Amino acid sequence: GVTDTNNVSDIFLYDRDTTTNQLVSHAAGLPNATADYDSYSMDMSPTGEYVVLSSKASNLVTGQSDPNNNSESLNVFLWKRIGSETTLISRSFGIGNEATEANGFSFNSTVSSNGQYVTFDSSSSDLVDGQSGGNDIYNVFRFDQTTGEILLVSHGPGSPLAALGGYAPVINATGDSIFFRAGDAPLASGVVDRNGFWDLYVYSADTDSNAVVTRRAPALPGLTGNGFSDLP
Repeated sequence: GVTDTNNVSDIFLYDRDTTTNQLVSHAAGLPNATADYDSYSMDMSPTGEYVVLSSKASNLVTGQSDPNNNSESLNVFLWKRIGSETTLISRSFGIGNEATEANGFSFNSTVSSNGQYVTFDSSSSDLVDGQSGGNDIYNVFRFDQTTGEILLVSHGPGSPLAALGGYAPVINATGDSIFFRAGDAPLASGVVDRNGFWDLYVYSADTDSNAVVTRRAPALPGLTGNGFSDLP
């Protein structure tokens, strides 16, 4: 059975065929022992093979470290059902940093159908090598499980490392499109923000560019709508 030592929220996966629960947020190497802090805000691939979650735990991944010594920081993790293995997604860039937490808060994660791509928002400034800006705001990122690469999504035209702000991303099934909301920063070419509030954008991995979704009309693609647009 599961040993609960944290007395806070944990993540479980329920199998309707076997009517059994499997602990997702477990300590590294201990599939029946809960991690040392709470976990929540999860998303799951359609087959249930992959689960992404946010957690304050410090022992979900072997060798996990927090150079910022912030016990309250949230991180994003990807759990794979086969083998019950967990990967730290919100990690500092660089070879050998697979278990090193980034320097900000990361959450609002979603996963593509095959589990290859994870998108999330974060206040971290060390997820991408060379990133500029974004120290006081949240930005949207995409993680590639195959390569371990993290891309900045909420950037401006022709500036893939300039963080301009974004929030609450949702990834599509194949992982090549990401919908998210953003403020009045120039995320897309030729866009005039008429409302001064949140607008919805879609990111294309094929072109590494953003386009505004909540525009005034097809005939006026450069003008945002005149009101507030919320979560995609």
